[in-house]
Amino acid sequence: MAPRARSSTPRRSPKAPKSDGSIVEEIIEVIKDGVRDRRFAPGQRLIESEIRRDVGASRSSVREAMRRLAAENLIDLQHYKGARVRVFSKDEVVGLYQVREMLEGLAARLAAANIGRGRHRARLTALEREFDRGFDGSPTAYMRYNERFHALVVEMSESDILVRLVVQLHVPVYTLQFHSLVDPRSVAAARRQHRLIARAILAGDGAQAERLMRRHVRDRLAQVLKGFPVYYR
Repeated sequence: MAPRARSSTPRRSPKAPKSDGSIVEEIIEVIKDGVRDRRFAPGQRLIESEIRRDVGASRSSVREAMRRLAAENLIDLQHYKGARVRVFSKDEVVGLYQVREMLEGLAARLAAANIGRGRHRARLTALEREFDRGFDGSPTAYMRYNERFHALVVEMSESDILVRLVVQLHVPVYTLQFHSLVDPRSVAAARRQHRLIARAILAGDGAQAERLMRRHVRDRLAQVLKGFPVYYR
């Protein structure tokens, strides 16, 4: 049985009226944040009335958000049972990481090729320094940094197609990774790999950046499978 989340959707303070489209986007982000932060556990039912109340949305906006999240494979929609956070099989997890390895490896190679363009060098350097100065040792803080690091590398590829493809993988991947990055040794190992990837990108060494990123993703998959939660199928 899936564990219950620790809290419901976060209350939002009153705001100026929004368009239906912006409300749908807000609902999507609230649910994604809840999955990332483990407020919404795999297999947990998402209560439409609670989301409507907490976000201040109409039934049609909530249902549109649910349809879009189902299209991204983050939730399952079942007739007469509503929406539930997606439960992944081990085969699906392996498939996610295999695709991620190829896409993010390519992104790292392109990021290295583009390192001299725009503010790429400054942004990557600043992110790494910010982590070294401010990391408090918590899994949540590391996951936030981890997400920013991978998103920045993909953005530095300057490939709109690649960005769109990776974004579709990010929420389920980071949900799974949270369970493998809860101890200091796992965090330290992942951090060492990030440092090497960043060094290769900053040096403009695309081949090395791709090799390191692909190895990093494979190692993350091994950690995910090693601690695969009992409530996945």
